[in-house]
Amino acid sequence: MSWFTQPWGLLGLLAVPVVVALHLFRRRYQVQRIAALFLWEDAQRSESTGRKRQPLRRTPSFWLEVLAALLAGLLLGGFDPLAGGEAKHLVAVLDDSASMGHAPRRAKVLEALEEAFDEHGRRTRVTLVRSGVRPSLLCGPAALLPDARRALEDWQPAAPSHAPDAAIDLARELAQSGEILFLTDQAPDPEQSLGAQVRVVTVGEPAGNLALADARRVRDDDGEVLRVLVRSYADAPQQTTLRVLAGATELTTRSLELGPDEEQALRVPLPPNTPALTLELSADALTVDNVATLYPPVDRRVRFGHALNEEDAATLRLDVVGEAIPGLIPRASLNDAHLVIAHEPAPAPAWTLVLPRNPDSGEQAEAFVRGFVPDRAHPLLTDLTLEGLVWTRAREFTLPGIPLLSVGEFALLTESLSEGAVTFHLNLVAARSTLALSPDWPILLSNLVQLRRASLPGPSAVNLVAGQDFELRRAGRHRYRLQSAALEERSLFAEDLLRVEALPPAADYLLEREGADPPESWRFAVNFRDARESDLRSGSTDTTSPPPRETSPATDRYAESPASRILLLLLLAAIAADWWILRGRRAA
Repeated sequence: MSWFTQPWGLLGLLAVPVVVALHLFRRRYQVQRIAALFLWEDAQRSESTGRKRQPLRRTPSFWLEVLAALLAGLLLGGFDPLAGGEAKHLVAVLDDSASMGHAPRRAKVLEALEEAFDEHGRRTRVTLVRSGVRPSLLCGPAALLPDARRALEDWQPAAPSHAPDAAIDLARELAQSGEILFLTDQAPDPEQSLGAQVRVVTVGEPAGNLALADARRVRDDDGEVLRVLVRSYADAPQQTTLRVLAGATELTTRSLELGPDEEQALRVPLPPNTPALTLELSADALTVDNVATLYPPVDRRVRFGHALNEEDAATLRLDVVGEAIPGLIPRASLNDAHLVIAHEPAPAPAWTLVLPRNPDSGEQAEAFVRGFVPDRAHPLLTDLTLEGLVWTRAREFTLPGIPLLSVGEFALLTESLSEGAVTFHLNLVAARSTLALSPDWPILLSNLVQLRRASLPGPSAVNLVAGQDFELRRAGRHRYRLQSAALEERSLFAEDLLRVEALPPAADYLLEREGADPPESWRFAVNFRDARESDLRSGSTDTTSPPPRETSPATDRYAESPASRILLLLLLAAIAADWWILRGRRAA
C-alpha cells in the first residue's frame, strides 16, 4: 500500500524548487554614485530591470523555507508511513455490573482486551461500550489504543444488575457488520441469543463475599437508631469487622462471624444530632458493597389535622386510622398542617379533603350501592375496590374541579388546584354511608398521605440505593449544579421537580442551586445494594465464539493517522522559526 493517500497532492512539492529559485534570482540594485555620506539617508533606491542569478546563500531562513515547502507538499500528498496495513475497528462491550469489580475478573477483562489489541495490530481503533440501563461509551468511538488503555485504567464497574441488550444494540450500530466482543462474568441465558455477531468471553472467578445487605437510619420511641443487616454470600464461615463512624469519631466496632448464607442484624442507638455516618466492613472480594454513607434523613412526615364536627370525625375514625398510617403526624395544628380534612377548604399551601355537612333531612341526601366509575389512572384511587358500599351523597354539595369518581351523572370525588394547593371534594355523608367501615377508607387516606408527602418541598430522600432516582421538589424554574467524585460536574435545569437518574454509587453528592440568595445546597449519598451482584459464587469462565467474521475496518475519519498532525505541527514550527529569524534581522 502506498505511503501517500492523496498522490495528486504531491504536486505541492514543486514549492521546493520555487523557494530555491527565489533565493538564486534575487533583485539586483543599480549602483548610485553620491558626493557625501550624509546623502545616504535620502538615497532613492532604483532597481535595474530583471533579475540576475547570484550565488545561493544557505542561511537558516533559506533552509527553514525549504523545509516548510517540503512539509507542505508531504501534507498535501497525505504522507502516512503507518498506512502499510488497514486499521481495524474493535468494538467491545464491558459488563459494568458491580460483580465485575472483583479484582481477578477485572484483571481477566484487561488481559482479554490486550490479546484482542495484539491480534488486530497497533493501528487498531477501539470503541468500548459500558453496559447499563443506559449504556454509555467508556472510550471512542474508534479511539486510539493509548486512549483505550487509559480509559480501562479508570474503569471501576459498580452498576446494579441489568440486562446487556441495550449495550449490545449500541455496539451493533457502531460495529456495523463487524464482530463484537462481549466481556462478562455470567454466561448468557441459552434461550436468549445475542446473535452470531457477538463473541462472548466470560471471566467469572467464583469467590465468597460479605456485604452490607441493608443499612438505614430510622426514628423510634427511643430516638434515632441505625439498623444494619450484614449477609454472607459464601459456602464457608466468614469473619469481618463492622466500623461505624460519624465524621472522624468512631461510634462502634463490631466483630462478626457468619456462617454460609447467614444474616446478622445489628441495632445501634445514635446520639442526638448525629452527622453523616460511614459504615465499613473489612476488605473482601468486593469493595463496593462493603461501604455505605448515611446522611440524617429528611423529615417527610405529613402533618395532619381536621376541622370536622365531632359526629363525622368519630364516624370516620380519624384518630385511629391516622395513627395507623406510617409517616403521618396526627392532630397537628391547622396553621402548619400539610393535610386537612374539613367542611371548607383550608388556606394554601395546605391540601384539603372537603366533605359536606350532614343534611338536616333525608330528602337532601341520595344513596347508591353500585355503579361507581373511578378514574383508575389517578394514584388517589389505587387499590380501591368500591365493593359492598352504601354511599350517600348530599344533593346540595358543590364539587368543583375534575371528576375522579362518579356514579351515573353525579360526581362523588373531584380534584382542583388553587394557589399551588390541591383540594379534593368528597361528596360523602359519613353518618349515612359505610365507607368508613370498609377497607377502602384507610386505603384512600393512605393514598392521599402518599400524594401529599410526594409534593412536599425538598429532596424525597438523601440516602439512595444504586438504581434509585434522586428527586428534589422546589417551586419554580431553577438551575442546579451537581458535583461528585463519581462523575463530571453537571449543570441541570428543572421546573418544580428535579429528577436525576442513573447515578453511580458515591458517598458524597453535592447539589447546589445556582444564583440562590442565600445559597441553597443539598448533600446525599448513593449506596450499593444488590444481592445478585454481591453473590460471586456463580461466576463462570468460557468463550463463546460465533462463526468466523471479519472485524470491520475503521472509517477514513476514524483511521486517520497521527502522521498528518505531526507534519502540520512541524510546518507551523518551521514558518514560525523563519518569521522569528527574519524579524530579528530587520530589527538589527
